Formats: sequence, C-alpha cells, structure tokens
Amino acid sequence: MTSEETNEDLIKPNEPDFKVGDKVEIKNKFDGDWSSGYIISTITTSQTGETLFFVKRASEDIEISQHFFLDHIRKSKKKNMWWI
Repeated sequence: MTSEETNEDLIKPNEPDFKVGDKVEIKNKFDGDWSSGYIISTITTSQTGETLFFVKRASEDIEISQHFFLDHIRKSKKKNMWWI
C-alpha cells in the first residue's frame, strides 16, 4: 500500500463486508450446495492478493484447516419465522 492508498482503495466494489465472528454458509465443493452453521474465525490474504476465509463450526471451537475464497462463502440467511 502506497502512502496515497487507503484501506477504502483496497476494498473490492461488490465484495460483502465480512468480519471475524460473522455467521456464514459455505459452498460444498462436491455438489455445490450451501451448508449453514459456520462462523468466520480468520480472514487473511493470499500471496496473490485474494481474500481467504477460515471458518469453524458454530457448535465447535475448532477451525477447519481448509480455506474458502469469497465465491464459496456467503452470509447466513435469517430463518423465516412467519408464525411470530
């Protein structure tokens, strides 16, 4: 980052605003379905500049060793509670 760049310049235009602790769904690499019940535990950047996300199951405190790219992660959908 040069002295003229700011953190705002590094944010990609259509990239969701993820942060550690966000509840997310991850895309299954085998069948393409989305799985819920995950929390972002670490966000880092690869050597090529891509954002990498590490997650853990919401029910456990163990980080999954596999990283996920932006196109394989999305914010959890809120449950539809139409009866309330």
